[in-house]
Amino acid sequence: MPAQCSTRSSSTGGSFVEGSSSHNQHRFSSARDDLSRPYPTDRDVYCRSNTHAADDDEFADLGLSDFFIAHRRVARRKLERLQLSPYQAGLLSRGVQVGMERREPYNVVLEASMGYAGVVV
Repeated sequence: MPAQCSTRSSSTGGSFVEGSSSHNQHRFSSARDDLSRPYPTDRDVYCRSNTHAADDDEFADLGLSDFFIAHRRVARRKLERLQLSPYQAGLLSRGVQVGMERREPYNVVLEASMGYAGVVV
């Protein structure tokens, strides 16, 4: 059943952009965990990562890139509710921010590593 949600921006700026080229970059046609189901749409992934019960969703049907995007979005929402020292907040928020520093050369391994570290909170 498709998720129903609003696609308004969150206070953290969210990473959802309808029709964004960052969704399903590998053009998967079926879900990762069930080849009989179609690959989730960008709107469906956004809605699922925007719920209060996102902890109950493994995002097992997503490819690795979309998996990281969804989990980073969930982590950004959780970080807003935690009490952290400035050091902890700075370190963890760098891992789950929407994009990496534009002045640095892009490194896909670094981005995935930082994202993974940020969502393990």
